[in-house]
Amino acid sequence: KMELVGKVDDIGHNEKVYSVRFFEESGFVVTFSKVFCMNLTNPINPFMSGGMMNEPPGYTNYMQNLGEKKGDYLLTIGQDASFFESNGKGRPNALKLGIIEVNNMNDPIEIDSYIVGVSAQDGNNKGGSNNELVTSISGQQAEHGGTSSGSKAQYDPYAFRYLPNGHHLVIPVSIHDKDNPLDGFVVYHVNVEDGVIMPVGNVTHTCKITSSLWNCYSDSRLLPRSMVFEGGIDEKWEEGSTSSAYWRLLTLKGHSVQMSRKNKTKVNENGADLVGATEMEFENEWAVNLDEAGNNETD
Repeated sequence: KMELVGKVDDIGHNEKVYSVRFFEESGFVVTFSKVFCMNLTNPINPFMSGGMMNEPPGYTNYMQNLGEKKGDYLLTIGQDASFFESNGKGRPNALKLGIIEVNNMNDPIEIDSYIVGVSAQDGNNKGGSNNELVTSISGQQAEHGGTSSGSKAQYDPYAFRYLPNGHHLVIPVSIHDKDNPLDGFVVYHVNVEDGVIMPVGNVTHTCKITSSLWNCYSDSRLLPRSMVFEGGIDEKWEEGSTSSAYWRLLTLKGHSVQMSRKNKTKVNENGADLVGATEMEFENEWAVNLDEAGNNETD
């Protein structure tokens, strides 16, 4: 039988734990107000080594290691939120991505964050922003329920895809806004060295707002998944030249399956993107609407 040999308690008093992740001898626990770092070197005597307040308020549902060593940097996916002092409760507003540097477990630091749907001009995003790729959503709109955003990758790790060679993150994203909705996948460039998260492209799928265009009748949904296929490199990259490397992105979401192709990105000799933070151009190769299976055409 299993026997308790050590424990760390008194974490987030009267708070809900949203996520827990272990990387070798390090552990991380997230509540609404704080990220806790645990030293697990000695299993008989684990202890809390440090922590970081969630500023602005919010929480993380999923953490992914990004460093060469386990626990150098954490890529986090969760929700930005509003905190109401009147009742001591919070309300999620929008999808939030973050990079936390945890080289020093005594003093973790969030080096960048990106709130999906909120432009940099609103002052809520620390890093760079490509505002043409996402609709601008103010924090006030989100607080009053007019607009919100989220991702199934918050709760489903199979919906999360990180490509370390090009430092790209591919996740399903839903922005609920009556004027500028988005239901599909967004590709983000995650630059740990410069501490920047920014969207570089997206693929749109159907949603309830646009389902009338696709004659979508069923409430059944495909689990959101993405698969990246390396198409090849047309020519070897040399200093000062641009190669037209490409890769194909297969996405499944809602009632549709799509194949998209990314073109014209400078790459190195190993095929890794050199200019990963520039905007991608996705061309739709084919799409299948499962509600109109007999009427779909593909090349």
